[in-house]
Amino acid sequence: MPCLNPRRATDCEIIQRFSREKSIRFLFLSADLDDAVDVQIVWPLAQRSQVRRLIQTIDQTLTGEKFTAAFDPDFEQARQEFQALLTTVEFPDGVWDG
Repeated sequence: MPCLNPRRATDCEIIQRFSREKSIRFLFLSADLDDAVDVQIVWPLAQRSQVRRLIQTIDQTLTGEKFTAAFDPDFEQARQEFQALLTTVEFPDGVWDG
């Protein structure tokens, strides 16, 4: 499962744009990919505002310039530690690949 790193300039911009969206869109696929359901869920303003405040807090705690390189060793270590906390029951094989 890909993760967005707020220390990377491009990821930070994606996170900020996402926090301004009024709805979230999901595409659910069947296991054989023959069927798909497109669902759009309204994201309440209060929740979006809270997320923007959290993003601002994260941004203020980060020091220095944002990374432009694709690899951030500290973020990769944190992602691996987070992944290790999850069980394989929660996420099927292959979800964390890529």
